Amino acid sequence: MKFITTEQLYDKFKAKHVLQLSDLVKMIEEEFDVSVRIEEHADELDVKGLSEDADVIRQVRASREDRKAGRTYTGEQGLDYLRQQIREFERESNL
Repeated sequence: MKFITTEQLYDKFKAKHVLQLSDLVKMIEEEFDVSVRIEEHADELDVKGLSEDADVIRQVRASREDRKAGRTYTGEQGLDYLRQQIREFERESNL
């Protein structure tokens, strides 16, 4: 059986800013020479709980409004937007 240490795992992904499940699956397939398939089971989701969660509802509504207003960003655009928001906040805080 082949093992990988947490240090080796970290080294493989340290250059990535965002790690997605697909990155981990690809690394497992390459490292262990296996084929991995991820199955999602919708019946395991707590749909009722999510539908009653005020914060989730707020986030979905805000996301819809953002899309309608054309405020959708790629990863880099999103980072630029957040940097700009931080600069504005810091500028206002210094007043």
